[in-house]
Amino acid sequence: MYRKISFFLRSFCILGSCVILMVSLFNSEYMNLFLLSITLLWLNNILYSLEDFGRRVFFFFFNCTIFSFLLSRPLISLIRKENWIEHILNNYTPKANILLGLVVIFISLFFLWLGALYGSHFNTKRKLYVENNSKLNFNKGLQITSLITFYFSLIFVGLISVEKINFIKNHDYVEFYTIFRSKLPYIVYVISTLNKYSFIFFLATFPSKKKTFLPVILYIFTAVPDLVVGARNPLMLNIITVFIYYVLRDLWDKKEKWIGKFERISMAILGPFALVFMGLYMYIREGKGVHYTGIINSILDLFYNLGISFSYLCSGLGVLSELPQNRTISYTFGSFIDYFLYGTIGQKIWGTLDLGNGNSVLRATLGNNMAHHLSYVLLGDWYLQGHGVGSCYLLELFADYKYIGVALFSFIIGFCMIYVTEFSKKGVLQFSVVLLSIEGLLFLPRSTAMGFATFLFTAQFWCSLAVCFLGASLLYRKFFINKI
Repeated sequence: MYRKISFFLRSFCILGSCVILMVSLFNSEYMNLFLLSITLLWLNNILYSLEDFGRRVFFFFFNCTIFSFLLSRPLISLIRKENWIEHILNNYTPKANILLGLVVIFISLFFLWLGALYGSHFNTKRKLYVENNSKLNFNKGLQITSLITFYFSLIFVGLISVEKINFIKNHDYVEFYTIFRSKLPYIVYVISTLNKYSFIFFLATFPSKKKTFLPVILYIFTAVPDLVVGARNPLMLNIITVFIYYVLRDLWDKKEKWIGKFERISMAILGPFALVFMGLYMYIREGKGVHYTGIINSILDLFYNLGISFSYLCSGLGVLSELPQNRTISYTFGSFIDYFLYGTIGQKIWGTLDLGNGNSVLRATLGNNMAHHLSYVLLGDWYLQGHGVGSCYLLELFADYKYIGVALFSFIIGFCMIYVTEFSKKGVLQFSVVLLSIEGLLFLPRSTAMGFATFLFTAQFWCSLAVCFLGASLLYRKFFINKI
């Protein structure tokens, strides 16, 4: 019954989106109408994901972040009867290409949906994957070693957290991101990086719900110090990662309920409270007075401020010709290229420059990083003081491959976000990669296009993998093979 109602509503959204789009072509308020057309298309995607939430949970959250970062600000401004178009032109850059920004969002949402449709059709043809006993026994060893590594690395995460909190006592959050430098031994940082990866490896071994309780609570609380210093994202991402994991386990596990009455009630109560708090916290961290104007206005303020990425997307599309043009640049794959070309490997083999860390003229003119190039063009000297505007997958794709790049990439991402629910069941490593990709996937609307895969090229990931899997191998040989 629900699917029939949802199908009817989605049909209405698609038809309404098309009609409004056609009307906008002959109306002076075409920008506002186009925005409403895009909103209906986005609503179609949300309804589609809710039809089979367990298998489409990634698709749901990705569309939520598209709304949060790219649609919320202009839509809220429209509801408030504010001139959101003039706001962008007057406060960011008069060169902003707002129409093009709306076009690429429309294309992306449409092809995300097509990709998801194909992904759902593709999954129905897949065979059930069953693990053999040897892999199950190895996973038991991996569960033990990853959990031990997680608890051990927590000590070093705590040391780093204490240092951050001590710094913020005498500084504001802007100074934290511009002048803070850790004075702890480098080995403390190295061991602390094992924490996240070992936690994910532990979850990927399919432990019981009871076994996950304490590690999950501790993992979520590791992001609280980041909240204290002004960063909201780590805590929200940790919570979303755990929630997605619980949804998937609830979908797969036939023996125990992962999202029961207690979890549903908790989400219903804490969800609105968390949104209100995050909205107010923006003013708290900047030292401004907190003026509570009600639940609805607080939530609207939160989404309005998150939606700044739309302004930067339109601004970036308007100044593409001002970005470095003196060489071949690939923003889409820039994170990979810069890692090899300007990292340790490139410096030793090709004699390339070390771009260093932080904001600099070197990073603003060399490399393939859209965030640095665009920030320098839009902010100038303010960028050199540590400020930035970030990036967006749509901006990078359009800069490199125009409309076809936006459409093709969106289709692939839409497909993958449905397929990963089946891919994750193939093994611990596959499930780990999927869980570790969540943060990058959800941040695509305000980050680099391939950011979800960059962890695969980091030493931290491979070191964590080596520690946990080597330990699991030793346990497997000692306690399981000897019993055969």
